[in-house]
Amino acid sequence: MIRTRAELDEALFQLHASVPLWRRALEDEDALQATYRRLFHDVLETTATQDRDYALAQLDGLAEASGLFATTSRLGPELRT
Repeated sequence: MIRTRAELDEALFQLHASVPLWRRALEDEDALQATYRRLFHDVLETTATQDRDYALAQLDGLAEASGLFATTSRLGPELRT
């Protein structure tokens, strides 16, 4: 469980830093997106309830900045619930 905002920011930073590494390891863009959907879901599932909106906004920004998802609903409805 991610209990504090500092722990959440640490997890988000690690995800952001890992994008280039995963992109090299997974040559298939679909596999990369599936991996990041799973990782994003894991972060949201373990984030304290009061920080979920913040986490979702940060993950959405990460996806956009990294070019991970091309659609406007980058994270998909399954992560927004």
